[in-house]
Amino acid sequence: MKTFIEYSMPNYAERISFPTDLAKSFQKASKFGLPTAMLFPRKPKTSSITKFLSTIFRRRLLLVEVVPNVKNEEVMKQYDITPDQLPVLIVKKEGDDTIVRYDGTDFSRRKLERFLSDHAKKEPVYKPIVSSDDQENGEEVPEQKVHEEF
Repeated sequence: MKTFIEYSMPNYAERISFPTDLAKSFQKASKFGLPTAMLFPRKPKTSSITKFLSTIFRRRLLLVEVVPNVKNEEVMKQYDITPDQLPVLIVKKEGDDTIVRYDGTDFSRRKLERFLSDHAKKEPVYKPIVSSDDQENGEEVPEQKVHEEF
């Protein structure tokens, strides 16, 4: 029963299997003006804590899970992470390339939630940010219907 419930949990984390997926996630974060939290887990399977955090911080923070595989070793080197340091959590602030690393050794739900809440937006973001270039060119961003949850 526990396995079924964990499998059924919603997961809004972006799963990075290839380095090119990370660039797409950064584009998505900048489009909506969200900070990006990059989780480098020890195991390839998404944990229930990651699923929980991705649900709690949905639309306030983009949670990215970089899968530990051979293809993502260059991403790990880019952020000075070795396989024996895993798990690692890094937050890339919105608008600039400032990186904040979680220094704790305890990856409990409560501590991770507290750390991410310090870096997440206070209110959820539903629409892309309209850049000043789009406003100057007179381009209008088409209004998209927002899925409202019950």
